Amino acid sequence: MRLCRVAVIGLAGGALAFAPASLRAQEPANRGTVAGVVRDSSGGGIAGAEITIVGTGLRAHTNPQGEFRLTNVPAGTVSVGVRRLGFVPTVGSIDIGPNEAATMTIVVAPLAQSLAAVIVRGDRRFEEHGRLAGFYQRRSRSSGGHYITRDQIDQRNPAQLTDLFRSVPGARIYSSTFNNVVRFRGMRCAPLVWLDGFPATAGEYDLDALDPYIIEGIEVYLGVATVPPEFRWVRGGGSCGAIVIWTGFEERRRKARQAANPPSELAKQVEERQLFTADQVDQVARTDSGSIARPAYPDSLFRERVTGQVLVEFVVDTSGFVLPESISAISTSHPLFTDAVRRALQSARFHPALLGGQRVRQLVQLPVKFEMPVETSQQQPR
Repeated sequence: MRLCRVAVIGLAGGALAFAPASLRAQEPANRGTVAGVVRDSSGGGIAGAEITIVGTGLRAHTNPQGEFRLTNVPAGTVSVGVRRLGFVPTVGSIDIGPNEAATMTIVVAPLAQSLAAVIVRGDRRFEEHGRLAGFYQRRSRSSGGHYITRDQIDQRNPAQLTDLFRSVPGARIYSSTFNNVVRFRGMRCAPLVWLDGFPATAGEYDLDALDPYIIEGIEVYLGVATVPPEFRWVRGGGSCGAIVIWTGFEERRRKARQAANPPSELAKQVEERQLFTADQVDQVARTDSGSIARPAYPDSLFRERVTGQVLVEFVVDTSGFVLPESISAISTSHPLFTDAVRRALQSARFHPALLGGQRVRQLVQLPVKFEMPVETSQQQPR
């Protein structure tokens, strides 16, 4: 938003430089500011909507909360247009006095959705597939370890992996000549490190060589008595404890954030027919029942019994894969819900859209609702 505002002011200043002195003196008094928010019918802010003042060159885009601000708007009654892929174009009007700031809320209606909403129940927060199934099962049983989840890593935002161990009771961080090392209370030897189910036995493993943002979960066992049998090494490894690390799709998620396609770029691709919306294809992209997106309920929000929803947008390519760089939240009630949906979409598969008998890329919008089961919501917080 800041860049947009600066650009508008700069253009206005350039135009006034060539105007008569009397006009330059009067012009600012005939201008005002329009600020507001674009929401959907549920009240969520809509990100990436284009805002224009009809009849002028003024335009802006809403931020992740759906907010916008336009300056140097002509005083009087002005029409404010809103356009966003997946929603019905809308025009609202507002009166602006000279040197005044007017505020408005614009509600936009969605076009027909091609996918039914995904419901995430709190009682399925431990449901994980593949390599992480054991992690969540052991964590749910509280089997003598300390567990660090992706949710907690996001909250702590560590500069390096060993920073996460500073909050683990009984763990100590020491600086050696070349790197940081972890030791557990009363032990001088290094804990055995497991990476994605395989032991790292060739010397002490440099934990800081791993980017924290590729980690999905960490298990910490402070002594041999607490190490699960599957993480004990026949050569005596694990006698000084064990650190079990599970990596995942976070590196792809981080790269997707850095190179995400803005809504304006997706709109351009639709105009050039490089990308299609649900109403433009003969057969819309649909979920592959064998590989459905199953977001995990964020642990911290589950503990606080926070419910919410996300409307996410992404591109399904001709092979049925989701393009990671296209995933973005149109509206969300909490960033952790967005992250959970983004992670789940990385492994989801779809049947691609068809147009004229050919597979085409389709822009898909998927609503996801996070709900607590009735029996859990009636319990006392843990």
